[in-house]
Amino acid sequence: MRLSAVMDELAAVAGQAPGLHTYGWPVDEATPPAAWPTYPQEMDPLAAFKQGTVRWRAGLWVAVGKVWDRATRDQLSAYTGDDGPESIVALFLAHDWQACSYAAPVRWTFDALTIGGVEMMAALLELDIAGPGLQEG
Repeated sequence: MRLSAVMDELAAVAGQAPGLHTYGWPVDEATPPAAWPTYPQEMDPLAAFKQGTVRWRAGLWVAVGKVWDRATRDQLSAYTGDDGPESIVALFLAHDWQACSYAAPVRWTFDALTIGGVEMMAALLELDIAGPGLQEG
């Protein structure tokens, strides 16, 4: 698996949610609502040698708007829900992955992020990502 291709595909799939601006890399400025992938916590390229599969843990930030705004709560609720056209989890589960075998949603966590000097409410979707590893031969 190529890191850049996986990050680009994560952003592209999330970008199917109506109104969500996506980036294939971490950003320091974004127009909300916005989403971008995180880098994996670690990558062990030889862990899958002879076994055929390599796995990473990474994430997808979704930043929506002002922490204290009701519209922020409502929009973040739609993106983090498990159904509907804005559900990022539903989009990830329905997608036919190309850059990896799958990117399975694990859990959402919530936090306030400062982006471009503005504090925004955000959610981090933890992802279990797997794909083909090095093969003997």
